[in-house]
Amino acid sequence: MGADFQDAISFLNLFTTESTYTFGKWGNTQYDELIAKSKTTDANDATKRWKDLTQASDLLLDETAIALLYQPSTVTM
Repeated sequence: MGADFQDAISFLNLFTTESTYTFGKWGNTQYDELIAKSKTTDANDATKRWKDLTQASDLLLDETAIALLYQPSTVTM
């Protein structure tokens, strides 16, 4: 699974409370507000928008809403 477009919101939007992809049923109003703010109030200010997105990302990790997995691969011939 990859991003639909080159922006962090492509992944972060998946974890809002109303998202159909929140299979763990995690929800956080502060997270939802940060995502909404990044798409409305702060949409035209890159610095503020980035701050909203990084704070939202921190919430995901701090509350263990997601567990990021790393699976290295090696190709040999």
